Amino acid sequence: MTLYNTDPADYLTSTYSMDALKDIAKHGCESGAAHDHIYYSQTNEFFDQYEEHIVQAFDDVFGENIFEAAAKAGQESIQCIKNWCTWWYIEDFAHFNIEFAA
Repeated sequence: MTLYNTDPADYLTSTYSMDALKDIAKHGCESGAAHDHIYYSQTNEFFDQYEEHIVQAFDDVFGENIFEAAAKAGQESIQCIKNWCTWWYIEDFAHFNIEFAA
């Protein structure tokens, strides 16, 4: 998977239908609802491409460093931290889009 969009919102909008976003918002990424972001290779690539956006979005929402939050949540390896951060971002994106689509 090679990500071409410079904006993660554009990428996610082109990747997930509104029904898929509803499933992600309801069940979370861990359930497999984020069909293109199930495996570490997928979530880590997304994180590497959009790290600045993800870090800033988390700080905007929580006023906290996302890496510290991931560590507090029990994520120990860099692979797990990137996965946790990516899933948070996708779930937040799904909730935001569902809320404003209504």
